[in-house]
Amino acid sequence: MHFTTLIAATAALASTATARFLPPNAMEMLKRTMVPNHVSAKVVAVNGFGKDQAKHTILAPLGRLTHVSRTQITELRVEGVDHVADAPKPAEDNIVCQRYLNQYASKIGSERFTMEEPAHISTNPVDFGWILCYVTNDQGDSEL
Repeated sequence: MHFTTLIAATAALASTATARFLPPNAMEMLKRTMVPNHVSAKVVAVNGFGKDQAKHTILAPLGRLTHVSRTQITELRVEGVDHVADAPKPAEDNIVCQRYLNQYASKIGSERFTMEEPAHISTNPVDFGWILCYVTNDQGDSEL
């Protein structure tokens, strides 16, 4: 082993050993505080049925097509709204989301879903893919 490789490996191990671990929600808190006027829909990704059901909460920024990787789903539900204090909070009943199969939102992966109406995706787990959430008003028109 060359001397420079040995020094680099030793430095890497030393820095790893002294690194401080962040709490599980630290990165999410950083993401929320770095983006001004950040408003997201809280979407619950459900995998399975009955007592074997696993749930995972995902924050989907309103008006932005968002990719979710390494998540298997059978159902999607809107749980609420997450917002930074300065941003106006839309009514939770006016949040609509839809799953897509590609990054262009040209292949629909689910029906639209809201707090009242979840989207039943499949009886077998499938990859999450992409999601777009937005605000609608009572007349059915959408605002991004």
